[in-house]
Amino acid sequence: MSRLFALALLLPALAFGQGYPNKPIRLVVPFTPAGAVDIASRATAHELSRILGQSVTVENKPAPAATSACWTWRARHPMATRW
Repeated sequence: MSRLFALALLLPALAFGQGYPNKPIRLVVPFTPAGAVDIASRATAHELSRILGQSVTVENKPAPAATSACWTWRARHPMATRW
């Protein structure tokens, strides 16, 4: 019984999954380029890229209301990872 329990504990260690993130990351900014939010977002993307070892791009989607750009993007990508 104890051998079965030890084997059950070791099985997850044998699984080899993909590293996360496994594709480029897009950071959607709902404001126009060259603004304070855009500059901060680009600095954040640079640090994320350095830390994660994955390319991070900033995509500006200006809209009349900042939330409308986010909702538009969300509607087009229903299976996107949520943070």
